[in-house]
Amino acid sequence: MYLIIESTRYVIVFFFLTQVASSLLNALMGFTIIDYFKWGIYEEPENIFDKTQNFIMKVFHGFALYTYDQAEENFNNWFAKKLFHIVGLVVISAVSLIVYYGVYGTLKFIFY
Repeated sequence: MYLIIESTRYVIVFFFLTQVASSLLNALMGFTIIDYFKWGIYEEPENIFDKTQNFIMKVFHGFALYTYDQAEENFNNWFAKKLFHIVGLVVISAVSLIVYYGVYGTLKFIFY
């Protein structure tokens, strides 16, 4: 049972850590890093390999790409865009902590 709990913990930490890291890069570097992320995404994937690459890129950088697209769509001011990215970073950090401790506490309660 210990292996199930620890494996689940590590999967959750890995997933949210990549989201937070890409959101931090988004807040610091802006369009430079987003353009780099978007190079790895095919607009119209033709085969299973392209679809798999799109899935992996969206899993690892999905929140950063989403906040960037929303900021570009809704704000014209550079400062407002940066503030939106920073607020998104704070939100994804808080959500990741809540989900992590919620799932970990539930698993500990069930299996211990």
